[in-house]
Amino acid sequence: ADAADALDGLPASSPEAHFLASSTTALLAALALALAVSLAVGLWLASRTVRPLRRLTEAARGLASGDLGRTVPVDHADEVGALARAFNAMSERLAEATALRRQMTADVSHDLRTPVTTVLGTLELIESGTLEATPERIRAAREQAERLARLVESFHTLALADAGALPVHPARVAPADALR
Repeated sequence: ADAADALDGLPASSPEAHFLASSTTALLAALALALAVSLAVGLWLASRTVRPLRRLTEAARGLASGDLGRTVPVDHADEVGALARAFNAMSERLAEATALRRQMTADVSHDLRTPVTTVLGTLELIESGTLEATPERIRAAREQAERLARLVESFHTLALADAGALPVHPARVAPADALR
């Protein structure tokens, strides 16, 4: 307290008072510069962290609206980079699964169309009198209907398996019986 009291009593034109004023000014300027640099570095770090998260958010919104297979660049080796890699893998798998589902739908449609067309065509021709209802034609139509029933049952089994609802009953089977 004695040193502070001694400085307060200095004349304004003394070298000590001038040194004290210039030191205070330099200290305030250094403090302002340090605050500005800290603020700039903080904003840079925040934008460096937030930018990839914004890209991920935008990509997730695109994925939700049907833009499958969308990926984001992976710029970091940290947790944000790991999240981006996981998102990219998920997006690619989702696009592949959707493509497979579309192909399966096309295949199912084709596989069902043939027996239905055959049965309906045969029955319409018999009904119109163009074809005679012979036992062979009725048997052929029945065989196509049975094929259709097997296809529908197979697709039902696939749907149960896909949903994880297919009951499994393991049993011992002789290899010869399995081959037969």
